[in-house]
Amino acid sequence: MQSLADYLNSGSKPQLISWGIHEGMRGATWIQLQESGRLTENRYTPDGPLEGETTELGMLSAERFDELLELLLGIPDRYLVDDNSLDPHAQITLDCIAEDCGWNWAFPPWEIENDKALSNVAQVFRALREALPENGEDGQAD
Repeated sequence: MQSLADYLNSGSKPQLISWGIHEGMRGATWIQLQESGRLTENRYTPDGPLEGETTELGMLSAERFDELLELLLGIPDRYLVDDNSLDPHAQITLDCIAEDCGWNWAFPPWEIENDKALSNVAQVFRALREALPENGEDGQAD
C-alpha cells in the first residue's frame, strides 16, 4: 500500500476524510469532511434506516481540508488497518478516501490521550462539530 505521504507527494489528493465513533448497540456517527469543504454528519442507529441519516453541517474553506491532511501525516503507521484486521477495541476510526485508494486507522478511545497526532486530529473534528451548529448565516466555521 502506498503511504499517504507518497500519495500526496505524487500530486494526488484524497476526496474525503471521515472520523467515526462506533458505540456498539447504540450505533455509530461519522463526521465527514470533503475536499470541497462540505461537512456532514452521518448517524447510524440499529433501529434507523440502513444507510443512516445524514445531516449537512455546513461548508468550510478547502484550506481546512488541507490542514487536516497535514495532521494525518503525523499518525503512526501502527494504527493503519485493513478491513480484516480491525481491533475489537477500536471504537474510533479515521478514514482518508481517494478515488483509487484509501487509508484507514482504527484505535480505542484511550489512545487519543496517549498519542499527540491522534489527539490533534480528534481536537480538530471536535472543534468542527461543535462550532458549526452555532454558525452565522454563512455556514462558515472559524
